[in-house]
Amino acid sequence: MGKPQAVAKQSPFSWPVGRWALFYGDRVLPWVIALVPPMAFAVPRALAALLPLAGILALPILLRRDVPRWFAGLILIGGRDLTLLIAVGLGSLWALVSCLWSLSPLGALGLWGRLAGLGLSGLLLLAAIDRLDPNRRRRLGTALIVGLVVGIVVGHGIWLYLRMPDLRDVLPLPYRFLYELNRGEAVMTALLWPAAYLLWRRGQWGLMALILAGAFHLLVRLDSATVRLSALAALGALMAAAALPRIVPSLLAGIAATAALLLPWIFAQVLDAGQIIQQFPQLVPSAQHRLYIWQFAVERIGEHPWLGWGLDASRAVPGGTLRPPVGFDYMPLHPHNSLLQVRLELGLVGAAVSAVLIGRGLVLAGRQPDRARVAIHVAMLGTYLMVGLSGYGVWQSWWIAAGWLIWAVGQTVLTPESDGKS
Repeated sequence: MGKPQAVAKQSPFSWPVGRWALFYGDRVLPWVIALVPPMAFAVPRALAALLPLAGILALPILLRRDVPRWFAGLILIGGRDLTLLIAVGLGSLWALVSCLWSLSPLGALGLWGRLAGLGLSGLLLLAAIDRLDPNRRRRLGTALIVGLVVGIVVGHGIWLYLRMPDLRDVLPLPYRFLYELNRGEAVMTALLWPAAYLLWRRGQWGLMALILAGAFHLLVRLDSATVRLSALAALGALMAAAALPRIVPSLLAGIAATAALLLPWIFAQVLDAGQIIQQFPQLVPSAQHRLYIWQFAVERIGEHPWLGWGLDASRAVPGGTLRPPVGFDYMPLHPHNSLLQVRLELGLVGAAVSAVLIGRGLVLAGRQPDRARVAIHVAMLGTYLMVGLSGYGVWQSWWIAAGWLIWAVGQTVLTPESDGKS
């Protein structure tokens, strides 16, 4: 009798063979990707549950029996950039330390725990996606397209519902104001770039035109000027990066990193809310209120410039509940500017970590293999960052989860394996 043939040992960075691995790759991941756009419109806060669910369900795939125990921790960061990981680790540690002097230490610890859980879930999801084979990547690309179509339909449905008061008496739904769709609009815009790229690569021009038309209609009809401006800025960045793929991402990285460090100082030199409103009285009340919020945040940053006020302290800074000439509070829970909030709460150390994270992300976007992927990466990252400059609190769980999920979509779709028809 001949010797039995040895079974080839599978690489820990390949998709494993097993019943759960097949189910997760063929069913769970496509559903996760497809649910992101409609969920962002209908129940955006549920994104903060979708991400941990996807991460936890990936654990059996990552922590396999054939993988050495010492490798169990390292496997979670396979394929990630070391600079980004070090920056995330330092930022997380500093945020935890800042809870010691936070104005609401227990709330800050709770927030840190939620952020840490979302970060770990995001790493788990990305580690699973890194191991996908080409066929599954193509399926996830199709899932993104289907999900975006459904999301645009859901967004239009809620928009029509809000425009028909009589229908609300017959069919009571938990939607009352147009601004409730702003979160879905932001997520849709960030995901629109990779979906359009994928449809272009697959030659599905009609479907691409239909999706773009539906998304454009929502951008025009909905209530968020922030998202519209972010979409325009991202489009400009996309065109510039496509023309100069090796120069523009690095240039944007330098600008963004500088803004993360110096934005409070810049605002302190040029931002006088009352004078600006007097010169531009046509500014809508929400924009006027933003100016007072930012001016107030800059003043509080000047009181604790190095260490900040501590994680989650924005809602409790002195004077925040006083009323400006326009709007309700000087500090309505957060500064409505991600860079100002990081500097206000985490000081110069937190701002430096943000500068590294944002700058490195844009530099990595410039290292994609072709100009199209460079441009799409820049547009995705630009949309998310620009919305954060005038939109949501930087620590909101749904917004952090959306960022990880958008990153996961980029890692899935923007690869040569995803270009073909599924």
